Amino acid sequence: MFDSLTETVFKLWQYIIYTGFVANTLTLTQKVNWDKIDISKYEAELTTRLDRNPIDYTADPLAIEKLLDIIKQSQDSVVTIKKPSKQRNKHIWNDEIGLALIENKKALYQWRQEDKPVDGETMQKRKKTKKALRRARRQEIAKQRDESMQAIMTAQRSDSKMFHKLVNAQRKSGKNILSELNVQGEIHTSKDDILQGWNKHFKQLATPQISNENVEYTDRELDIDVIEEICKNNASPIIFTEEEICQAIGKLNTKKAPDIYGITVEHIKFGGDTLIKAVTAIINHICSTASVPDSLKLGILTPIFKNKGILSEAKNYRGITVLPVIGKILECLLRDLIRDFIKILQNRLQRGFTPTVSPLYSALILLESILESLDQKTSIFIALLDAKSAFDVVNHNSLYRKLFLSGVGGTLWLLIRQLSTNALTSIKWDGLTSEPFLIQQGVRQGGILSTELYKLYVNDVLDQLEDNGLGKYIGDIYCGAPTCADDIALVANSPTELQVMISTVENYSKHEKYVLQPTKSVVLKNKGSNSSASSLQDFSINEQAIIQPDSAVHLGIKHNANFKKTITSHINENISKARRSMYSLMGAGLHGKNGLNPTTSLHIFHTYVLPVLTYGLEILLPDKKQLDNIEVFYRKSLKQILSMPTNTADVAIYTLAGVIPIIGTIHKSALNTFNKICNMDSSVEKDLAVRQLALVGFSSSSWFGKLRNLLAIYELPSAQDILDNPYSKERWKSIVKKAVDNYYRAQTTSSARLYSSLRFLSTNNLLWNRPHPSLASVNTSSQDISRLPTKLKLLTGTYYLQSNKAAFNQNTVDPTCLLCKGKPETIDHFLMECPALHEIRSPYLQ
Repeated sequence: MFDSLTETVFKLWQYIIYTGFVANTLTLTQKVNWDKIDISKYEAELTTRLDRNPIDYTADPLAIEKLLDIIKQSQDSVVTIKKPSKQRNKHIWNDEIGLALIENKKALYQWRQEDKPVDGETMQKRKKTKKALRRARRQEIAKQRDESMQAIMTAQRSDSKMFHKLVNAQRKSGKNILSELNVQGEIHTSKDDILQGWNKHFKQLATPQISNENVEYTDRELDIDVIEEICKNNASPIIFTEEEICQAIGKLNTKKAPDIYGITVEHIKFGGDTLIKAVTAIINHICSTASVPDSLKLGILTPIFKNKGILSEAKNYRGITVLPVIGKILECLLRDLIRDFIKILQNRLQRGFTPTVSPLYSALILLESILESLDQKTSIFIALLDAKSAFDVVNHNSLYRKLFLSGVGGTLWLLIRQLSTNALTSIKWDGLTSEPFLIQQGVRQGGILSTELYKLYVNDVLDQLEDNGLGKYIGDIYCGAPTCADDIALVANSPTELQVMISTVENYSKHEKYVLQPTKSVVLKNKGSNSSASSLQDFSINEQAIIQPDSAVHLGIKHNANFKKTITSHINENISKARRSMYSLMGAGLHGKNGLNPTTSLHIFHTYVLPVLTYGLEILLPDKKQLDNIEVFYRKSLKQILSMPTNTADVAIYTLAGVIPIIGTIHKSALNTFNKICNMDSSVEKDLAVRQLALVGFSSSSWFGKLRNLLAIYELPSAQDILDNPYSKERWKSIVKKAVDNYYRAQTTSSARLYSSLRFLSTNNLLWNRPHPSLASVNTSSQDISRLPTKLKLLTGTYYLQSNKAAFNQNTVDPTCLLCKGKPETIDHFLMECPALHEIRSPYLQ
């Protein structure tokens, strides 16, 4: 296949690498910080250079390279990029440590000169200087830790971006250092050898494992040749305006890694009108000729660990490709043109990569199918299929044939195909870059068009399942194959039907030349009491048995083979994940005493831990009893953050933190999800809502039935009213927040009145959903932070006074104050009356 690659591509690559055009950018490890750059100066410099060096964007074959070169020169004239330090670890050092080290070395030298005595003056001096050195180092570590926490607390109030940057920097456990790489049993050890291993691994994924003599393969090539001829005959220029180019640039994510030319979106975004005109001219020339220059097809692939499996196994990494920015702008424009074609064809059960649709909606369809079977006491069988490197093995000829049949033709089809024709990728790893290899199959992860094209590629198998009536129905609504991108779940009420569905997907995978993995696919089954189906049925893919475990994870939700235990299993899994998240944040100061101030700690907890703790629960909707474990963990975490004893009243914790119980947070998410579904026209979810709300009773397990009950609990409009007249997203969110917060605020306030120990604790802060003033008054001072636990114990009645000992001790205890020996030590006496504390109290009272 390399023989068919034009010499132009190789010459271009050699020009780029060996002339040094990209050599400097490949060695850079620091991105340009555009927040610290004079953007107006950059724009002026770039405009001047473009005016001085006019480029013919229609006739010059190196127009793009020249433009990128000018952009880089303009950047270099206003930005100074420091070379990355070779020092990997930042050493703890200051002048005091330096002096202590010198003294320690002198003492060590004298001790050695005296033949290393086990005691005596030199031995004592050596120990003393070593102790002083260690003390100086510990003090510097403590100082740096304190400065880090001070920076986080300051940023939390004034700079959100810096706050998250500092927290993420502290929670990192350190870079995963790969000492060896296993590629299909072949071990690579050295730095250069590992790079070659990566190159071999991803090159194999990008190369079809079929012979050119294959009849089907040849037929597809002939189809593509015919389609290409048709599109060329029907081609007409596509013209984009400068406004459309600016809109496309605005849709691209900023603060991302630079491409192979060292260019990021910000270079174009802040380049001014002159640069926009140049980019518009380049893109319109590409569209008029229906030919994409090879310079826009050069990608840099970085292996990213999937956070599962063995670190050294190449198969546990996904390749994320950074493509040239101008190419990404073109892809963004083309994506907007083909999205309407794909939207018409897209199967309703495909919930991945779809605007305004959450991937969890696929989990909702699966859950509703399970709950329907449980209510009817019928068997249900679920297969969760796993495709090997699904994105990387997409057959190009088949994909572009499907694209043409979807209605995309002419210049648009030619441009999309051109983007993958003769496309090259290099591996970037640990500062090194490999030789390029040809992408002969697959859609690049990181490409703008990739998600839309992949949805089109797998759409036919979903249509086959639905057209053949295979799988689960709820009423007349087909729910047999809820899918999120490449995660396909097959649902059936009989084992025979499920095996037919598996075989259908298997045949499709063989036809499209990708592999289903029986060792990673699973089947969960539950035999209903009203069913005669056998629960001993085996299932297979490629004549290999599919495992049938006790539990499996689908879209982050842990399902149990006994579906009645799914909620409990998922809650326990969420608690484990949330606990690990808290441990990872201890480095940032989330550990109560000697850590960050409570306001900042609570903000970190609700930003980084709470989403992990509640993930998927708005779909599962557990009842109050099922939520006991998660509520206990939530309250315990808040008590640890506030350094409060475990016997502190729950309402006191909610009041101090200014939050509602976690069940309220879950209900908010569920109610918001329901309104989003009501706003979705012609969707499976809305059809289910219409049916279930009309048919299921109040005792049903259905998610929609539970939602109807929630709306009644919080005195919100009825489910049918919302279904008929859905609210706007922001308005409904505000209504739900107010209703749920008022409900739990009233509960907390009324409960607080029942505790005599909380008579000094005001609950007014709950009106504004903010932490208690006693927490908000604490600034970044470590001294104030260390004093706060005592204040909170006094506020919540958990400070252990002599009168408490007398009241709750089985033995006779004198309640008299041990300081003044006068009156019983009550909280009033301790704070206002005790003579022994008069001198400490007076300055504050005055």
